Amino acid sequence: MLLEECCEILDSKRIPITAFNGKEGKYPYYGANGIQDYVADYILMMNWFY
Repeated sequence: MLLEECCEILDSKRIPITAFNGKEGKYPYYGANGIQDYVADYILMMNWFY
């Protein structure tokens, strides 16, 4: 079974950290190597559990 067959991949909805233009906040922004920075608002607002 492929990962795409059992999960919804949301990487295409990711906003690059450079798009935040220095708007620092309290929410961690994670990248491949862990926390990259902190942002002022949520990037995705979804129901994660159904």
